[in-house]
Amino acid sequence: MTKKNTIFQWLAFGFLAGLLTTLLESLFMLDPDISVPHDYPVILFIFNLLFWPALYATIGWLFSMFVQTKGSTSYNNSAGIVSLLFFTITYGFFSKTGLFNYFPEVLTRSADKQLSFVWVACALVLGMYVRKTKNLSSAYPLSYIPDIALIAGLFLFCSNTHSIVKYIAGIGAIGALYLMLLLKGAWFNKKPLVTYAVLFLLVFTSLACCYTINRFNTPKPTYAQPQKLDMSSAPPVILIVLDTLRADRLSLYNGPVPVPHLEQFAADSTVFDHCIANSSWTPPSHASLFTGLYPSEHGCVEEDSSRPFPVLSGSLQTLAETLRDHGYQTAAIVANFGFLGRGTGFEQGFQTYDCRRGIGSIFTERSARPLVNLFMGMTGLRPKYVIPYAVAEDINATIIRTLDKRATSRFFLFVNYMDPHNPYFPPLPYAYSLSGDPLATLKRAAIARTMGKNTAYNAFWLSQYDAEAACLDANIGKLFSYLKKTGLYDSSLIIVTSDHGEMFGEHGLADHRCELYQEVVHVPLIIKMPMGTRAGLREQTTLTLREVFHKIITFCKLPFTVNAQKDNETFFSAVAELHDQQFGLQQAFYYQNYKYMTYEKNKVPQLFNLKTDPAEQTNLFQKSPEIQKTMEAEIEKWRRKHTLKIVKEKESATGPEEAEDALKRLRSLGYIK
Repeated sequence: MTKKNTIFQWLAFGFLAGLLTTLLESLFMLDPDISVPHDYPVILFIFNLLFWPALYATIGWLFSMFVQTKGSTSYNNSAGIVSLLFFTITYGFFSKTGLFNYFPEVLTRSADKQLSFVWVACALVLGMYVRKTKNLSSAYPLSYIPDIALIAGLFLFCSNTHSIVKYIAGIGAIGALYLMLLLKGAWFNKKPLVTYAVLFLLVFTSLACCYTINRFNTPKPTYAQPQKLDMSSAPPVILIVLDTLRADRLSLYNGPVPVPHLEQFAADSTVFDHCIANSSWTPPSHASLFTGLYPSEHGCVEEDSSRPFPVLSGSLQTLAETLRDHGYQTAAIVANFGFLGRGTGFEQGFQTYDCRRGIGSIFTERSARPLVNLFMGMTGLRPKYVIPYAVAEDINATIIRTLDKRATSRFFLFVNYMDPHNPYFPPLPYAYSLSGDPLATLKRAAIARTMGKNTAYNAFWLSQYDAEAACLDANIGKLFSYLKKTGLYDSSLIIVTSDHGEMFGEHGLADHRCELYQEVVHVPLIIKMPMGTRAGLREQTTLTLREVFHKIITFCKLPFTVNAQKDNETFFSAVAELHDQQFGLQQAFYYQNYKYMTYEKNKVPQLFNLKTDPAEQTNLFQKSPEIQKTMEAEIEKWRRKHTLKIVKEKESATGPEEAEDALKRLRSLGYIK
């Protein structure tokens, strides 16, 4: 047997490994809660059929240098054992590694606890014994098809199974199938070309079917009969929330991150320089945006013993419900599946609500996953393969599909992008364009677990956050290009804003569910009127996200809901609120140039003059008693006026299955451990 022939056999083993791993890994696409990008099946196939043959060609070349090929039988046995050993180590380690997994606790929730390595070893020893006692063929490499399938199958199944009963039953079923294929293995050698052809056919069929089934799981619209149909002057409404995007980082707001597409959009719009989010995290801010209420009024503020996430009350009339009831078709494309997913109440009023996870959730939620996800994350070629939420380019694809299928020009589209959110993983070249670090993608692997914990790396994480903001701007530009091409850009009322910002060491804080400093509550707000009216203006008045609700209702000439009658604040221009365990109820009140931050417990109030101290470094609480006294008197009036408006008796506790699903979503995004 020549060296050339031996390397060819190792290469063939690699092809078999690539085909079989692709066949098994394609099954991940059957998860109905994952939005699979159109290129994923192709990339999965190409990666496995390049990676495994290249790896085994190299191993075969090294093996042939040190092992004499005196007899084909002994060589086949040796080559088979070495091949399976390398496959076990490579696939077992890299499919289960926590590298690039920012939320490593997922690796410990499986029932397997790394026992799959033991089951693989036992099965392979059993296979060797059966081959010897039954005098089965050891022709390399086709005879080892059952072994490759066994190894990959055990790692993928055992590591991703949480039920002990399913775990034991699955091991038994895989073992029985392995023995059956092993005893019938002579067929693989008798007809090698047919074997390869059948494998290729199975792989292509599995990829096509799994992808198609996933596409069929796309949420379908359910159109309700509107109450009123006189919509002669009603424009399409597109509300876009750029989750976690703070205003002061954008060039549009004199920040360092260039956002040319938002700037171009701003030239057609009115820019609000002082928009304040009603809270510093997703649920209460979105609830204010959807209801026109303050957090203290809508009550969607914190978790309780019956549910792991805040729920928007069904007793409140939302923006989507109001528009739907007046003839609009309503659709939502949402990336934040953790706090805005089904069961949170935010879906009420939407006839289409697409809140599926991204392809990277395979990586973050599974204890063993396709190697292509890890490779694309390590190289930075496809960061979305290790990011749990759907990234902007995939959100855009869903938006286009949704708008192309709309049945009327009168529609309300809500879009939630999540790209600036952690784990701050921009694609190339954005990853190093703003940080100036050509090794940014590799550096993040070494410090991934320091996110939000070690202040020494805040500058790096901020550079990656900025890079994601720049990348998001490019994708927003692509969306606007599509809207212009279809004529929707000019005719629509388009609002672009954010629900909160993010901290990177300012005031000694990280993340965003923290004290209500400007970094987490000052958000962009850009409103484009139909046909370019009020274009190129900049508003200096301070307002909050709840007023976006009022602006939409007013512009569309719709009646205000019972729970959100328009009121004109006479004293405070803006109020933000946060409930947490450390400080209880926190509130930030804006009056002229002043910002007054109150705490229910554990901290004295803070008073800042934002005109002279925009970084909020000098607390004037003890230095300006007259301002303090005036504001405290008005605060008491405000609190008496703005009380809880939800109907408590209509609320129900979250069921155990819904709660567990919510916990899974929140773990995937790193919100809870």
